[in-house]
Amino acid sequence: MALFAYRGHSDIDTHLAVEAFQKLREHGEYRDGEYHLEGLKGSTDFDGYTVFIHDDKVDLTVYYKHRFKLDYQREEDLELFKRKLKEVVEH
Repeated sequence: MALFAYRGHSDIDTHLAVEAFQKLREHGEYRDGEYHLEGLKGSTDFDGYTVFIHDDKVDLTVYYKHRFKLDYQREEDLELFKRKLKEVVEH
């Protein structure tokens, strides 16, 4: 299931996602073109305006002005992904 949404049309917190990416960059291990930390992987496009964060089951792309795209199969996978984002930010 792919969900294309804009800020306010889903309960994904894009500000939290961008903050989680910053933690990935600061504290994660960089390998194979991505930052790895606590089960999440993240990268950006060439200019840094688009952020990509994923785990094994969910892909999140945050675009300029916090538009985003989610790709996942099961609601449970999305909930676990959101918990991982929050945990990365809180640690």
